[in-house]
Amino acid sequence: MVDFDWGALSASLVLLGTATLTVLFDMGSSKRWAQTTAWIALIGTVTALGLELASPARGVALSFGARDRIGSALPVFLADGYTHVFTLIFLIGAALAILLSMAYLERHNGVRGEYYILLLTSLVGMILMAGGNDLIVIFLGLELMSLPLYVLAGFRRNRESSESSLKYFLLGAFSSGFFLYGIALIYGATGSTNLRDIAGGVGGSGLLGVGVVLLVVGLAFKVAAVPFHQWAPDVYQGAPTPVTAFFASSPKVAAFAAIARLFVAPGSPLAGEASTIFAVLAVLTMSVGNLVALTQKNVKRMLAYSSIAHAGYVLVAFAAGESGAQSGVFYLLVYSLMSIGAFGTLILAGSSEGERLNLDDYNGMGFRKPFLGVVLSVFMLSLAGFPPMAGFLGKFLIFRDAWHAGLGWLVIAGVLNSVVSAFFYLGVIVRLYMADAPHGAPAASPVTLPQGLLVVALLIALAGVVIGGVAPGGLMGAVDLGAASAATASVLH
Repeated sequence: MVDFDWGALSASLVLLGTATLTVLFDMGSSKRWAQTTAWIALIGTVTALGLELASPARGVALSFGARDRIGSALPVFLADGYTHVFTLIFLIGAALAILLSMAYLERHNGVRGEYYILLLTSLVGMILMAGGNDLIVIFLGLELMSLPLYVLAGFRRNRESSESSLKYFLLGAFSSGFFLYGIALIYGATGSTNLRDIAGGVGGSGLLGVGVVLLVVGLAFKVAAVPFHQWAPDVYQGAPTPVTAFFASSPKVAAFAAIARLFVAPGSPLAGEASTIFAVLAVLTMSVGNLVALTQKNVKRMLAYSSIAHAGYVLVAFAAGESGAQSGVFYLLVYSLMSIGAFGTLILAGSSEGERLNLDDYNGMGFRKPFLGVVLSVFMLSLAGFPPMAGFLGKFLIFRDAWHAGLGWLVIAGVLNSVVSAFFYLGVIVRLYMADAPHGAPAASPVTLPQGLLVVALLIALAGVVIGGVAPGGLMGAVDLGAASAATASVLH
């Protein structure tokens, strides 16, 4: 155990340095300097991603000077395999979201550097959540991630965007209160907020049980699990589309990373304490998300309810405990690519006059904009779980692990929900190719540089979705939790 390790914190330090550099460049008032902030943010995020890819799963526990009552060092941050894997997913999602943003902001808002500063700061909070080995550290990461997101949700400064920001802030503060109260109860039951000490003090305390439930409630809000999902449809609809794509990927993965750290990872102090809760939440989340999505006419709102349903599939994996962790994390990576790709196509389908968010706007668009039609169709098929897309493989692995864990009833519920979801996903494809285009529908517009970057992001997401289903070895290797489990065990004992 060490107080500080530069290599273990390389990604976080690069992101902090990039955010600082972005602040300096954003001080310029000219549009030329403002545009530079986007490239700085992208280069910094890709650099951090490269450092994570180049370094193997580490087994380092950082104490930052923290000591227990007898003077022994306490691990408050674990730079282990779990942190490594989740950090990769955060950075991939953020890099693609920045590419989407560069096209969107030029079209709608003009380039504003504070956008990228907020996004980079939020990323650092996510890494804290993934590696936190103390409830206080996880809470600090949660708030560092959330506060910039509240601002990003209202970035367009119109009525709808401002309303989504305010709703997200108020409900987010409410959920933070649940999480903090859960920490207080767990401290009262075990005498510590450090996960290592909590593991030694876990018993049959009712106080501990209530604390665990409150922690789950706080994190369930962040993943939009039913019945804590009310914020998601309105916030997703009102926020700028690249921000919505970001919400559906990296922040959601960060909340699941905290859940994995607390309840699933090797040595988790509360392992098995919430498996029944996860199973119940999974059924509710899948069912409500898919059934309500069937009735939506707004594409962003439909994808918002779809995001809720997919959180339910991941909860199925986590309900299976450590045996389902690998499939759950693989699905989080795949879903990040699918959701960013799906929301990215909405930006591509829009114009300077506004976004096309009504389902009827996509009638016949597959012929007027062939690239958009093909890409959107692939993402819809993968989200629905059709082979050979990565979405199918992800669901198969989750259901397999849940079945082996004795959760057959949960698998049946998941399969039935996947069948229901096929109706609204395939409905989009039907509109693209089998419905008459509205009168006077515009043809494809010329591609500018920012639009070209959007196309690059879509192609990267598309490649991940297709290759992850046909030849999944690369993606499975990236989220290999075998090394992660060994690294975690090595720093806890």
